Amino acid sequence: MNDIADFLRKEIVKRTSDPETARLLIPGLLAELTEELQNTDWPHVFAKIEEEIEKDSLIKKTSKRASKRIIPDDLPPGTMNARDFYDKHGVSYSNFRRHTEQGINGDFLDVTEIKPYPDTRPNYKDRYLTPSQQAKAIEYWDTHHTPYKCTDSDQE
Repeated sequence: MNDIADFLRKEIVKRTSDPETARLLIPGLLAELTEELQNTDWPHVFAKIEEEIEKDSLIKKTSKRASKRIIPDDLPPGTMNARDFYDKHGVSYSNFRRHTEQGINGDFLDVTEIKPYPDTRPNYKDRYLTPSQQAKAIEYWDTHHTPYKCTDSDQE
């Protein structure tokens, strides 16, 4: 309600020249607002707003940060950046790091590592999952009871 009141205050200030006139306008504006709201076709308004909300949520889902990571040409088609693969399946980055660096009970997830800056950043690695490694990652999650989201491409 505070948002509505703030909006109305700004509109009243825009339409009047002094505080006393603003006070005198309030009863008339409230009467107009009440009449306008009572004459609203609520089912139509609800349908329209729900449609807008659904459209906005679809836009947000599809416009999430798209990966700009380029896959090296020497890797097989279908290879994904490992972080993107984990994001796509709803598995956290900390789990990704644990699976690749520490493993679970001595079982490590196999990834393809490339050091793009060996001279300037020797410890930095880009990690990728080839299609066969992606299938193994899902098996790894199943074996170690790691919760993940199935995608359409997993069903194939």
